[in-house]
Amino acid sequence: LLKVARLEAGAIQFKRACIYLIEPVDIAIATLNPKVESKHQLITLDGEIKKAQFFGDRDWTAEAIINILKNCIEHTEYGGNILISIEETPIFSRIIIKDSGEGIDRKDLPHIFERFYKGTSTVKTESVGIGLALSKLIIESQGGTISVKSKKHEGTKFTITFLKGII
Repeated sequence: LLKVARLEAGAIQFKRACIYLIEPVDIAIATLNPKVESKHQLITLDGEIKKAQFFGDRDWTAEAIINILKNCIEHTEYGGNILISIEETPIFSRIIIKDSGEGIDRKDLPHIFERFYKGTSTVKTESVGIGLALSKLIIESQGGTISVKSKKHEGTKFTITFLKGII
């Protein structure tokens, strides 16, 4: 909650550097690996892993991805799959995180990035509804966008996009 307040107040200065998108993704995977292993889940990387770059803050971007990935892990069944794709075009760099989980109810989708919002999921988590709101703030503070698509019982797909030339 303190991080959200500091971001909203503009009290956090993001480091601006050209980084490979795989760097914050690797940090997120390493941080959450014990949770992934305990649920016997498989995280697969795909796309332009060694090529895609963006201009932003590696550690804060990792924080955003950790929150999104944690959500995917919690709402994906034991033995489920999570696919992280990295894309780059001349216009944007993108991270797509797609899980094979329970999906998000249509009525919850417009609210999942709201602070303290907890959907009507069947999975009981320790969450207080801050993680996705924090992720959105971090990504948007760096000129990026985040969107979500989901259908109940069909999994969820988060898309993070950073336009080129945004400094």
